[in-house]
Amino acid sequence: PQASPGTPASSSTPATDLVSASDVAQVQATQAEAAHLIDKAASSLKKIGRAQLNAQDAERYDQATKLLKSARDSFAQEDYVAAHSLANKAAILIRLLPAGNAS
Repeated sequence: PQASPGTPASSSTPATDLVSASDVAQVQATQAEAAHLIDKAASSLKKIGRAQLNAQDAERYDQATKLLKSARDSFAQEDYVAAHSLANKAAILIRLLPAGNAS
């Protein structure tokens, strides 16, 4: 008898055996970087007064705010790669805003 398509040949290997110490270290590093990016982007965004922005910059501000919220949501769901990517995109938009590149 042949195995049906899409059925793994062996499903007896526990998932824990598939995660090496270097994988755990990489996840922890990504988690730490994502947390840092989220905090830094949020801090930068707070320093910018949305009311003083022109229409194009206000739209960038809103996009950055939404990306930052999505980054926080992904982080809460332990999807650190997505959180890192979203926070990085927010940071790029924030840098395009007036005073967004100030530390």
